[in-house]
Amino acid sequence: MERYTSERLDEGAVYTHTQLSEIFSVSDSTIYTGIFRPKGWASVWLFVTEGKTPDRVQYTDHLDGDVLLMQGQTEGRADHLLMRQETSGFELLVFHRMSKHEHGGAGFRYLGPFHYIRHFGTRPRSFVLQRDKKRDYKYGKQSWRWTLEAVRQLGGRASPKQVEAYTVERVPDFNRANVGPDLRMLSVNEFGRSAWAANRSARRTDGWHPMDALYRRDDVEDIVYELYDPDPAVHGIWELAADSKGNMRPFRVSDSPEIVRVQAELEGAKAFDATNDNDGRTKVLMSIARRQGQPKFRRDLFAAYNERCAVTGCPVREILEGAHIKPYRGEHTNHVTNGVLLRADIHSLFDLGLLRVCPVSWTVEVSDQARPSYGEYHGQMMRLPDSEMQRPDAEAMRQHYERCAGNFALD
Repeated sequence: MERYTSERLDEGAVYTHTQLSEIFSVSDSTIYTGIFRPKGWASVWLFVTEGKTPDRVQYTDHLDGDVLLMQGQTEGRADHLLMRQETSGFELLVFHRMSKHEHGGAGFRYLGPFHYIRHFGTRPRSFVLQRDKKRDYKYGKQSWRWTLEAVRQLGGRASPKQVEAYTVERVPDFNRANVGPDLRMLSVNEFGRSAWAANRSARRTDGWHPMDALYRRDDVEDIVYELYDPDPAVHGIWELAADSKGNMRPFRVSDSPEIVRVQAELEGAKAFDATNDNDGRTKVLMSIARRQGQPKFRRDLFAAYNERCAVTGCPVREILEGAHIKPYRGEHTNHVTNGVLLRADIHSLFDLGLLRVCPVSWTVEVSDQARPSYGEYHGQMMRLPDSEMQRPDAEAMRQHYERCAGNFALD
């Protein structure tokens, strides 16, 4: 007897809601929501539209290769269908389209099964899913996924011994020696995580990489690992970047609202005493230096934008940074059309989703939260490079614009 709907579906084919309803005898109107489980099947269907029409809630959904970032519904009623995939045995099937009218009949292209990796945030939660490559693994799935499942099922915080006990109970022949390396590989702040191939390219942990899943905390009695939360008030955003010796190491990125405020103070200050060890703003400058990395990318942006911030016009080189429109995920994202030259505090606002640029009019928009301090830039035109070949990619800017929607009131 069939248990999974994937047995009747063809990967790469386009299906409309009506066709799926006919194939599987679905009469439930909730099939038109983003997360749906057809009655009587061990399947969950995920309907993903990246470019939403104005009348729809502007959830952030984005497919990047084999990794899908998908926001659940505001009320979160169906989130458990994704979060419990590990223990429920349900398959997660992704139906994707770039816009409502990409395919005839408002259809979706069926991409096949994906695995739940992690989630973060609340109301709505953001989910990271990875395509199932349909390989046979010794333990049924990669050992690191067992390790991550253990931390999650143990309440989101566990010691290596607890992870080992959980895993061996479910997979008796599991190699216990895998636990420690898997935990270190998955932890955003683990000093030596670049020893694993998946962590040898520079990236930030707000780029939804499946391996950025845990946070190491050294307690008095033991080392514990927690589910990673990029919220600045919890674990913050980290980046893998080369140190002075060229080794890839994790650094914390100072993207908190408090740092944005300090950066604004720095911008307006007439003098700054860098020799004062008690001045906490020195740490901000150190953070800026790290963010000014990827020299060629920054040089290209300096040339394209005539050495001035695209929003403020600020010409002070020391506080100008190369901001990625699509999050940094390797050298291929270091193209001038995926970047904007921004002053440090504007860069933070851009990354935090408190400032965005309309990809049609190139008008700067500042959220209500940041407008008291940055309202002078709201509604003004962004400064664009003279060469059209160096101007920001409109599609990348559109995706950033939509990712910021939760911080902007609907007009």
